[in-house]
Amino acid sequence: MNTKITGIFNEGDTERIREWVKKETESIYNSTDELAEIKMEIKSLRKAVESMDKKIERIERILEKFSD
Repeated sequence: MNTKITGIFNEGDTERIREWVKKETESIYNSTDELAEIKMEIKSLRKAVESMDKKIERIERILEKFSD
């Protein structure tokens, strides 16, 4: 099978285009992996903040009881 495109492209252009597409595809996959990691980190941070908020609320209730 001849995959060479003639007329518009020069000799070797199809291979360079193929390599470029491969590189861009890998970059997209890497970006997707990074985004998934960032989302997991954000989820963990949200849980930590929620836990801290609950602890702060408990401390505030205790302090209110003692101030009365």
